[in-house]
Amino acid sequence: MDYTLGGCKNEELAELGELCNQVFRTRRDGDMMREYPLLFDPANVDQLRVARSGGRIVAHVGLCLREVEILGARLLSASVGSVATLPEARGKGIASRLMEDATRHAVERGASLMLISGTRGLYRRLGYVEVGCFQAHSHRSAPRDASAGMQSMMEWTRAGTDDIETLKDLYDSEPVRFHRSADDWQRLLGAGMLMNQTAEVWLLRVAGARAAYAAVQWPMGPGAGENAPLVVMEVAGYRPAITATLPFLSRQYGAEAAVWVAGLHDAAPGALHLDPSDRTEALPFPGTLAMIDEGRFLDCIAPLVERSGTKVRMAAESDGVSITLGTQRQHLSRSEFTALVFGGETEDARAVPELEPELRAQLQLVFPLPLPWPGFNYV
Repeated sequence: MDYTLGGCKNEELAELGELCNQVFRTRRDGDMMREYPLLFDPANVDQLRVARSGGRIVAHVGLCLREVEILGARLLSASVGSVATLPEARGKGIASRLMEDATRHAVERGASLMLISGTRGLYRRLGYVEVGCFQAHSHRSAPRDASAGMQSMMEWTRAGTDDIETLKDLYDSEPVRFHRSADDWQRLLGAGMLMNQTAEVWLLRVAGARAAYAAVQWPMGPGAGENAPLVVMEVAGYRPAITATLPFLSRQYGAEAAVWVAGLHDAAPGALHLDPSDRTEALPFPGTLAMIDEGRFLDCIAPLVERSGTKVRMAAESDGVSITLGTQRQHLSRSEFTALVFGGETEDARAVPELEPELRAQLQLVFPLPLPWPGFNYV
């Protein structure tokens, strides 16, 4: 099969939407273009990389370019989603070629990190890894209620488009996040989709002042049963207030418990006001990721490396990164270095080669770095 690769065209968006719905929406109702407005945006068509054959689109890799902030360091990320190939075009290497095209396209536009909402073999063969340090905190709805005095000061309301500036300000205060414009917020709230489920956003005020928000999936996650917990897939603001009032949100949906995801950058468990009966489970990034430009990535995180006080020196090479400390030198492949930087409790994180004790101790001054949770930026 002969095919060409390139960016989608505005007049092809409807055709592309049909392809993605054919692949991803055969088992449930929905429309991918409506659900993921940041990706399927007419202004983003050149980032929608497609393969054409016989005058029609047969495969797609979608890119959404957004700046990411990690503890003050800024870098451009490429989120990848809606990777789809028509059944008759599969098994011909088109998806691999299209991923290579998408990576090249993202690097040309300044991206250094690629985040993929999937773990399929295609990504693993291309060197993407499953890493990242997140924690899923499970809370029972009782007896974790806030005190009567605290409850009298707290007010949860469903957020709407009139609350965009408030939601944006709360999210912008997060030390690890995507850069999300007011226009992004407008479209995301209009779509009503949080990662892979429909969603609602609740805004918390304490004594009349905005304090936090919690975005919940409704229905409560894939395959949710009668006793399924409330799933909170994005939060911003004052964490102890969120923890104290999660039982209230659980009861709004008839749930007996709530689960919410915290990042490596979040406060220590004691500061989150977790109860000894609450359970915490380690989670990786929900997908796979890789550095696609190690040199640019190292330039972006240079302030974090300098601030850590580590004495190691890191330099990009054609096939990975070299790390030196005095006379010690360690070379890591791209996948190994990605796993070192973002850590986690995964096979990929554990597969990083053993380092000399002094070198390992110096690297631990700066790594692992926190990753942003996809939340509304999931594609």
